[in-house]
Amino acid sequence: MFTPLPGRTSLGVEPARVVAIIESINSPNISIPDVGTEPTKAYLVGVATPAGGYCIFCYLLFTDTNTPIIYISNPPEVAFEQYGALESDAIQFAESMGFMLDNMNFRAQPADVQARLVEQLPFFRDQFPRRRGTSPAPMQGVGAAPAATQVDAAVVARLLASF
Repeated sequence: MFTPLPGRTSLGVEPARVVAIIESINSPNISIPDVGTEPTKAYLVGVATPAGGYCIFCYLLFTDTNTPIIYISNPPEVAFEQYGALESDAIQFAESMGFMLDNMNFRAQPADVQARLVEQLPFFRDQFPRRRGTSPAPMQGVGAAPAATQVDAAVVARLLASF
């Protein structure tokens, strides 16, 4: 059983506490009430808690609008001996939504690979939704130079004014 955590934009866990990351290898259309339907990526993240227990987050990311939907295992913390069953429940939860999963073997990776994954994976940092049909802001220095864009706009304006 998993419980939604509305309003969360990241997991808020330190990478050192992550014991497992299981990632979806597909992006099925998922419908979440009061949120919408979109292609979605899933991440199951096993975490060692400060109290000495373990929990699993199910982190769903709507890919079109960059909207995170986060669920936590219920109960939110179990002993190490129960972690395997909790992980199996999480896998079944994600697979029931149509996700195909792959274990990233996060803890078995070399330190440089772990660092790269921490930089790339969305649940380690806040995700801010954007409206459907919009794309992220372009990076500075990429594409046409601002001066060239202004010149092109002036040329188009004179061309249209001549009619």
